[in-house]
Amino acid sequence: GADVTINALEADATMLIVLSGSTEDGSLLVYRQKAFTLRLDGVSITNPDGPAINNQCGKALYVESVEGTENMLADGIGYADAPVNADGNPIDQKGALFSEGQIFFCGTGTLTVNGNAKNGIASDDYIVFESGTVKVDVDDTGSNGIKVNDGLTINGGVLTVSVEADGARGIKSDDYVTVTGGNTIISTTGD
Repeated sequence: GADVTINALEADATMLIVLSGSTEDGSLLVYRQKAFTLRLDGVSITNPDGPAINNQCGKALYVESVEGTENMLADGIGYADAPVNADGNPIDQKGALFSEGQIFFCGTGTLTVNGNAKNGIASDDYIVFESGTVKVDVDDTGSNGIKVNDGLTINGGVLTVSVEADGARGIKSDDYVTVTGGNTIISTTGD
C-alpha cells in the first residue's frame, strides 16, 4: 500500500531492485543517474492514481522477469498531480510503466502491463525487447499500447499488445521500429 521512492542519484555502484508481492494501492518511483536492473519476481503493482513504476533515470533500465513468474503492473483510470523533481518541476507520468531512459526487457518470465489512463509502456528514449513474454493491454480509457520517442527494437520473446482506445496505436514510435525475431501480435479495436 505504499508509494515507494528510491533516490540513488549519488550512487556509483550498480543497482538491482527486486520486486515481489502485491499491492493494489502502491507505486515505485526511482531517481538515479546510472543504469540499473529491476527484477520482477512475482510482483503485482496497481497504482490507482498514477504509474505503477516511474523511472526518472535517463540511462538504461533493465526489466528482468524471473523464469516461471507472472508479474503485473497497472495504472488507474485517472492520474493525481505529478510529484515535483529537485528543480520543482512536475515529473513525467506517461504510462503504467514509464522511463525517461531506455528500457530493455529480458528474462524468461511473464509481464502483463495494464494501461487504464495513459500508455501501457512509455519511454522518452528507446525500447528493446530481448526475451520473455510481455503482454500490454490498454483499456478504452487509456492511450497507446507502447509509446516510444527514439525507436523500438524487437529481437526476441513474445510481445502481445491489445488496445481499445480510440485513435490509439499498438506501437507508436516517433523513430524507427526494427523486428529481427520473436513473436509479435498487435490488435487495436478503437476508432
